[in-house]
Amino acid sequence: MRDPLHEYMCDIVPRWCCWPRSLDPRRSHMARGKVWCFHCGNTRSVDSAACLRSGWPKCCGETMSIDSPEERAKLKAKELRRAAENLREKLKGSA
Repeated sequence: MRDPLHEYMCDIVPRWCCWPRSLDPRRSHMARGKVWCFHCGNTRSVDSAACLRSGWPKCCGETMSIDSPEERAKLKAKELRRAAENLREKLKGSA
């Protein structure tokens, strides 16, 4: 028996079956039902399935994020480490 949410999403979103499992509204960040504004820190409770249909809320003129401030800090640190490693490799290669 197929999942009713999966059937519903297949009807409203083309090629839903091909999307990564991380986009499933019951999983991960989307299952929380919460979004954050990067600029002012505002939070809002949302229905992720409804947001997939009609769009994510906006605040301060930009789309709110499903990543919490803590998760964003971790992602930023990871990006900075990767950039530093790339720079070291470039400098090592030019020496």
